[in-house]
Amino acid sequence: MHHHFATRMDLVAAVVEHVFYQRMRLFLDDYIGAMAQSRDALLIDLATEAHWRSVQTREYAAYLELAVAARTDAELNAAFAPAARRYDEVWIAEMIESFPQWKDQWEAMKLGSDFAIAVHSGLLLHRTVMGPERIEKVLKLTIASIRGLYDPLT
Repeated sequence: MHHHFATRMDLVAAVVEHVFYQRMRLFLDDYIGAMAQSRDALLIDLATEAHWRSVQTREYAAYLELAVAARTDAELNAAFAPAARRYDEVWIAEMIESFPQWKDQWEAMKLGSDFAIAVHSGLLLHRTVMGPERIEKVLKLTIASIRGLYDPLT
């Protein structure tokens, strides 16, 4: 690995970039596939469900590990935080492009995305304590809450 990455932080930065963009690609592929198969489903539901699936991947597990470690490791945070902010900007831009029907309600869309990220990350961290039944109830509440942001569009 030293042939490709001069330092440990160069390797971490490359991993962060890979994880972010791989997760985005997986989410979009999953969402587009779900749209093609579920003509009658609400797009908000499909997007929220695709997001939940995207955070259950190896890539997102690696992201969470890095995010948690970066909180107490200044050197890691120096590589992680700028990449995370850059990814958030790219995520927002991609969502605007992927969901043009919500262009006029972008603030609601961003809030819904932020809400899903927060809830889904929390569910992952507490999965072993909560168990599948409680998680399913929280997932349903999450979809209902996000739907409420888009009432005029559902």
